[in-house]
Amino acid sequence: MLRLGRDFDVRGQCPYAATDDSEPEPDISVARRIAGLLEHPTQPLLVIEVSDSSISKDRKIKAPIYAEAGAPEYWLVNISGDELSVEVHTQPTPKGYRFVEILRDGDVLRPTRLALEIPLSELPWPRS
Repeated sequence: MLRLGRDFDVRGQCPYAATDDSEPEPDISVARRIAGLLEHPTQPLLVIEVSDSSISKDRKIKAPIYAEAGAPEYWLVNISGDELSVEVHTQPTPKGYRFVEILRDGDVLRPTRLALEIPLSELPWPRS
């Protein structure tokens, strides 16, 4: 677990308590840090899946789970092609995300709940 400043925790491959019977394990999640919390966080601000061969599963199965659980933002980082892209899913509803934007090299990621900017050109991935 990595701390993003004093207020946030960044967790890799760790579950969060989405519902009473669902604990998805995104590749990365960012949640508000709660002092003394011994359980999995229940309200991530951002969930991220990095996808090569699992892109269809991440879009069709995981995205609706995250949206129904109320995760305000879901990034699907697609590393399967020649060009890196990130699908930014926002505005969750019980049936999925209302808004999906696809960002590519030259674009900048700006999480809706974090004061942070990440140029896609700075993400580490093998470029051809």
